[in-house]
Amino acid sequence: MEQPCALVLELDRDLLASAELLELATELADLAAITEITGDLARIDRRLRAAEVGRLLSGPADHGNALVSIHPGAGGAEARDWAVMMMRMYLRWSARRGFQVEILDRQDGDDDGLEAVTFAVTGLAAYGYLRRETGVHRLVRMSPFGAGSRQTSFAAVEVLPDRDDATAVDVKEADLEYTPLTRGGPGGQHQNKVASAIRLRHLPSGIAVLCRSERSQHQNRAIALRMLTAQLGELERIGRDAAAAARAKARPSIGFGHARRSYVLSPARRVVDAITGLESANPDGVLDGEIDPFLEAAMLA
Repeated sequence: MEQPCALVLELDRDLLASAELLELATELADLAAITEITGDLARIDRRLRAAEVGRLLSGPADHGNALVSIHPGAGGAEARDWAVMMMRMYLRWSARRGFQVEILDRQDGDDDGLEAVTFAVTGLAAYGYLRRETGVHRLVRMSPFGAGSRQTSFAAVEVLPDRDDATAVDVKEADLEYTPLTRGGPGGQHQNKVASAIRLRHLPSGIAVLCRSERSQHQNRAIALRMLTAQLGELERIGRDAAAAARAKARPSIGFGHARRSYVLSPARRVVDAITGLESANPDGVLDGEIDPFLEAAMLA
């Protein structure tokens, strides 16, 4: 408790000093001093918000790593392209924070888009920051695939804690069913016919995961088990949490009327979060990974 108390006292002291200086500068009509003090107050506000966010990262898995999955909704190439944009947004955000990203599974579409992707984000409190991103994300733009038509696309994001503690969830080998699959490929002579991909199914729960990112079946098996453990851990958490169970039961489809955040590129340009009410007039920045205001607003909501 010593560090939080010391920080509160320091912020309180700085705030009082800035308030007194601001009052004096206002009386003297010293515009340069007023500008400088206003900057000091903004820095104090940022430190206060950072302290509050740190206090809210108190969940059992909040300080750990995250597994992020993105699935496009209906809409063909438009939705698959939106999934690529979403993945890039989270990768750029991770890079800004110095976090490491590992692609665990990726299924490319017939075009340049994504059918599905799962990646691990490793860094301090990665899960705590990202977990509220779970939900449907909506994009409105002029289609790059059509002649001047305005399109709405959807993608679903799921964020789970990446549990490196193998004892966190009790998974019995007898409850697992492994099915080897070919990795797939572009077809023709380049088609991969080696059964290195793995579909792993947990028989009691019916949960199944697919991993095909590595060329080694052994590596894909280990990654599939890692992904399954995360899902089983979330299932256990939901089972212990009545509110979470209710949310899971009412989980929306990937379509109209269910978006937690909307990214509008045409005709207006803005990003609107339906949960917190936060808006940004800089969608390009948001899609380039500047999502901290939305992550912090979700924590403070």
